[in-house]
Amino acid sequence: MNGAGTGARPLVLVADDDDDIRALVGFRLERAGYEVVTAADGEQALSLARERAPDLAVLDMMMPKLTGLDVTRQLRANEATKGIPVILLTARVQEADIARGVEAGADDYVKKPFSPQDLRDRVQALLERRKRSSVAKKILIVDDDSDIRELLNIRLRQSGYETAFAADAISAIGAARKERPDLIILDLGLPAGEGYTVMERLKALAPTEGVPIVVVSARDPVANRERALRSGARAYFEKPIEMQALLLAIERELGAVSGA
Repeated sequence: MNGAGTGARPLVLVADDDDDIRALVGFRLERAGYEVVTAADGEQALSLARERAPDLAVLDMMMPKLTGLDVTRQLRANEATKGIPVILLTARVQEADIARGVEAGADDYVKKPFSPQDLRDRVQALLERRKRSSVAKKILIVDDDSDIRELLNIRLRQSGYETAFAADAISAIGAARKERPDLIILDLGLPAGEGYTVMERLKALAPTEGVPIVVVSARDPVANRERALRSGARAYFEKPIEMQALLLAIERELGAVSGA
């Protein structure tokens, strides 16, 4: 997406009712080479987004007039602004709050208080992710928890991936054969079969033997992380899943496959 920045500089909208946060984030992003426009409330943020078409928006979740969630929903509902990536700044870290942000259409969230360096890195990563090839990669999500499947589905599709699903060990093998995914996200605790057994079978099948597998698990990481990696997983994430880290790992793995 080509926003209304000056020359080749991407334009970032920063919206927060805290003057100090707006100034700090704006200063750090300008130093990193971005053009920045700021808003002190949700209505102003929405107006600027429609007027300036930024390449990315950083929105405080709790703003006066319109919240960050309200602004995000309205951006996604408008054809002219629906493609603007959104990072939410939030002091709320409960799974339900994160899920509301994802459902509203946010691409990432950053917990307050935050490191300006971390926020800058996330802005850069999100903008780079949007420049990927228009040919969407397909990811197979294997998890018996429907809420986790839906959460992953929303985040992955927002990031430009196609998705397919399986809820148990038996359907996972069938879905892998049928869908020919570029990457598989695999829960270790599955009905009708152990996650490690599924991984072993996937590695033995010609269509999936080279497909990267990323494991997610609520099991004890001390006992399972090393075993999962020895069994062929390319990465291991504990539940609840840190989405930004997972997306970066997926991007890294798919980039390695494409460059192989």
